[in-house]
Amino acid sequence: MKNTLLKQYHALAPDWMDIGLRHETKKTAEPYFCTPKGAEIFASLGVDGVHYCTIAKCGETVFVIRPSDEPYVLPVANNFEDFLRVVLALHGTNILDQLPIFSREKAEAYLKKQIESETEEAKAALRALAEAFSLTPMEDPLDYVASVANSFDMSKIRFTAEYYDVLGLDEAEAQSADFVSTIAILK
Repeated sequence: MKNTLLKQYHALAPDWMDIGLRHETKKTAEPYFCTPKGAEIFASLGVDGVHYCTIAKCGETVFVIRPSDEPYVLPVANNFEDFLRVVLALHGTNILDQLPIFSREKAEAYLKKQIESETEEAKAALRALAEAFSLTPMEDPLDYVASVANSFDMSKIRFTAEYYDVLGLDEAEAQSADFVSTIAILK
């Protein structure tokens, strides 16, 4: 399913900046120091280096990459279809990269404000996304994303040498150390 929907997405090459999905290709995508090895970047927020990708060794899981703050890599959906359904339910991607700093209550309040101030352009982009892929919004997107993030084994992710250089870590030692293998969000 991943390849089919991603191919459809790339063929459509949507301009959905109003919902935080700037289409990216191998030519336009800008990886950052924390973009994992094997990442296929398909969209970006358009600010702060935030981008969305799949990672070759992590199956169909979709990640948000957050260069400005740890955790730099956050799994947000088990597959591309679920990612798009989460985007529909959250009225865009603006909250996805911020979930690690929110309690559930703050996330719900943020989402409510976002929906109240939603522009006509954003509403049109959400309709276009839903129609293009024949999708409906995820039933409980915050619980879903928290479940994905909180259960994903982060030790599967491999980084470039630049990542370890920027963080001042010895690559060999860092890869062999016992790092936290999951992320806790919306607790």
